[in-house]
Amino acid sequence: MAPRKSASSRVLKTTNTTPQPPASVTEASTPLASTRSEAKAWHLSLQKLAAFLDRDRNTVQKYIDQGMPVVEKSDRDRRISWVIDSAEAVGWLEERAATKIAEKIVTSAGCRKMRPRHSLPSTR
Repeated sequence: MAPRKSASSRVLKTTNTTPQPPASVTEASTPLASTRSEAKAWHLSLQKLAAFLDRDRNTVQKYIDQGMPVVEKSDRDRRISWVIDSAEAVGWLEERAATKIAEKIVTSAGCRKMRPRHSLPSTR
C-alpha cells in the first residue's frame, strides 16, 4: 500500500495577487467605446454565422434574402465580406419562428368548421 500524503501537501497553494479587470474594460477609455468594442465582438462573417447556427452557408444566405438584418453587405469588387450581428440574427430567427408557429395555430383553428356531430335529417 502506498504511503498517504500529508494534508499540507494536498492544499492548493495560492499566490497573493490582486485580480485584474477583464481586457475589454481596460482597452476602452469611455463607456461608448467599450460598448462599440463589445458589439463588434458579436459581428460574424456569413460563414462563421453559418457554423455558429449549425446551418449551411446557403441557408444563411436565404435568411439574408428573406430579411435577416446585416451590418454590412458583401461586395466582391471591393473585397468586402458579409458582416452580420449574431445577436440580431438570432433575434430575427426567433421572431420568424414564433410568427410561423402563430400562423400555423391560426390557420389550423380557422380550418375547422363548427359542425354538429350528428346532422338532423333534412325536411324536404
